[in-house]
Amino acid sequence: MASLKLSHIYKVYDNGHKAVNDFSMEIADREFIVFVGPSGCGKSTTLRMIAGLESITAGELYIGDTLVNDMEPKDRDIAMVFQSYALYPHMTVYENMAFGLRNRRMAEGEIKERVMKAAKMLDIEEYLDRKPKEMSGGQRQRVALGRALVRDPKVFLLDEPLSNLDAKLRAAMRTEITALHKSLKTTFIYVTHDQVEAMTMGTRIVVMKNGFVQQIDSPMNLYNHPKNRFVAGFIGTPQMNFFPVTLGREGDKLKVSFEHGESLVLSCEALTRIPEAYLRGEKPVIFGIRPEHLSLGTEGEGLKIRVTTVEYLGNETIVYGKPGDAPEALTVKEQTGDLVVKLIDRTDVSPGDVLYARPNPEKLHFFDGETEDSLLA
Repeated sequence: MASLKLSHIYKVYDNGHKAVNDFSMEIADREFIVFVGPSGCGKSTTLRMIAGLESITAGELYIGDTLVNDMEPKDRDIAMVFQSYALYPHMTVYENMAFGLRNRRMAEGEIKERVMKAAKMLDIEEYLDRKPKEMSGGQRQRVALGRALVRDPKVFLLDEPLSNLDAKLRAAMRTEITALHKSLKTTFIYVTHDQVEAMTMGTRIVVMKNGFVQQIDSPMNLYNHPKNRFVAGFIGTPQMNFFPVTLGREGDKLKVSFEHGESLVLSCEALTRIPEAYLRGEKPVIFGIRPEHLSLGTEGEGLKIRVTTVEYLGNETIVYGKPGDAPEALTVKEQTGDLVVKLIDRTDVSPGDVLYARPNPEKLHFFDGETEDSLLA
């Protein structure tokens, strides 16, 4: 198996577009790394440079101890699974899985042994005589995984392999790929735009935006300690609430004043970590709080909201509301969106209700209003 090292990797196209900027990280043997971010962020381009399908403009890429910048894809001992499955339609499942091994002129006996072993692992033994068109999307994706598996590569590269599947099948295949990684004990690098896939599968996640790495961390550290507003908003469903605010002290408590006139006074451990310039109101601040870290009550302290929409999802209830009840509050919310609250086992909230949203003081996030970097990172 193999570790990888990407050192100051750049990809610049002939038209001057920088797809990847100064990408550096070390990937340990047997890790499951996920590249995540919106379309066009550079995650697939980075994966293709690792595979050798894209040239590297600058920087160094090592697989194990070997510099592979100029090495042909076939010599890198990697296997790639694509979004489109890329199966040969005129071949059976067996022939698709055996094709790469036959090109290597491997003995037929060993080819059969490898194909049967992979087919058993992926539960597709009964489909070996079928053509891809006779199979479901999930079954075809298993074949694509099997074709990579039989090669016994040092590194598995997977480029949005589940994006063509429905939600239920995606969830099942996430579990299967995670189990496959644990069984094979090899290095996986997985690209997705779906943060749920990233959070549930990766040992570490690389969050990218506009070709730049925003943060590399474990799933829970990304969720609890995002380094900037982009990471905070990208990780988590529904996404984090953001509000422009002014901060101040009130005794040993933190005062958070909103643009529409309301304020919250909170006992906050983070008070000691926020630079004084922000606490004196001299610098703009963005306040962030996740929907699941808000509670709703009919009275008492909290941010007053008027409920606009309620979504009942079984055990979860998603509540959308406008903060404050003055008309000018709507102008603020046009810029920042509704306040969203995620509740468990609550069915007593209706549109038009006036309620009070109280944030968990241990789950607050504050970002610089200009750079959008976390004040608590």
